[in-house]
Amino acid sequence: MKKILHFKTFFLLAALFSGVFLATGQNTIPQQESEKLGIFEHLDTILSPDIILTESTGETFILDSLINKPTIINLVYFRCPGICPALLSGLSNVVKETDMVLGKDYDILTISFDPGETPFLAKKKKENYLRINKNQDVANGWRFFSGDTANVQRLLDEIGFQVKKSDRGGYIHAAGIVMVSPNRKVTRYLNGVYYSPFDFKLALIEASKGRSGPTINKVLDYCFSYDPQGKRYTFDILKVSGTMVLTLAVILLFFMIRAERKRKKTNQ
Repeated sequence: MKKILHFKTFFLLAALFSGVFLATGQNTIPQQESEKLGIFEHLDTILSPDIILTESTGETFILDSLINKPTIINLVYFRCPGICPALLSGLSNVVKETDMVLGKDYDILTISFDPGETPFLAKKKKENYLRINKNQDVANGWRFFSGDTANVQRLLDEIGFQVKKSDRGGYIHAAGIVMVSPNRKVTRYLNGVYYSPFDFKLALIEASKGRSGPTINKVLDYCFSYDPQGKRYTFDILKVSGTMVLTLAVILLFFMIRAERKRKKTNQ
């Protein structure tokens, strides 16, 4: 009888863990092992002061001269047909919803990671948000930049923002904003394209004090996958269900072990 019970337990656990591997082993976006795509948090990194960027006006600046208060760095590319417009809209909305004053309490630097984009494209993009955010100092507080390959790549590497050029044109990339302290220290990442006013304000206050903290909504990155063909985020049911099955398997194993210990104590 004991052997039958152990066999049933083994069979059940094997089935559960097989379900986990089947569920988590399928990816909506096939990637080679060597590829690194997404946002990899580099908290407490001090960004290089001499990174050179060109503003929408055509003027050239080093990064050190652009950051003197809590600053949001927003990495996009201006011709993006996918999540970049949604990200910029989300950022624009939270700027209007928060009681912190753009240009006074904090600044935004929107920087193109496509070295082929020009200050003219940056200017056109900025004009859109000048019209939308009429009650905020977008003219001075929200600035748009482009840069050459070397300087843009330095910034991407230091922030941990890894993108890949698509075979169909454009880029495959994640969405998020980065909070930086007045001395250029990376303090917080907010992922996705929507930002709650509370999280936004808290992250800016932390940046003003130079306090860093890990992103608390990592579950969103885990539960959602970006589909570069459909140009949207999709709920990854396979990955999430795999995690749930694994959790249930661990709980079941715990209770089985506890029941076996109780049985042995009773028989002693």
